[in-house]
Amino acid sequence: RDSFHESLLERESLGGTDLPIGVAIPHGKSTDVNKTFVSIVKLDKKIHWQEYKVNLIFIIGIAKKDIKQTKRIISNIYNIINNEQILNELRRVNTTKEVEKIINGR
Repeated sequence: RDSFHESLLERESLGGTDLPIGVAIPHGKSTDVNKTFVSIVKLDKKIHWQEYKVNLIFIIGIAKKDIKQTKRIISNIYNIINNEQILNELRRVNTTKEVEKIINGR
């Protein structure tokens, strides 16, 4: 929904979702999401987010109907970002297909 962007900004105003490993995990309200998604944004250069500089952004939108899946989705994201090898691979690739291969473990 159009209001999702605003809910992302509202959430960030409560406290940054950036991590010292160069990753940010912004998310909005489930009431502003029609279909659950995780979008990965890879930047060529790090930008200052809130407290840290980041170059990988995992934007999370969880639809109200999928709210019971929140723990699993967040856990999967943290499994990725806690693996330095995977993060390095994500930072090196240039295509969506390459990102999908890394995320899907192929």
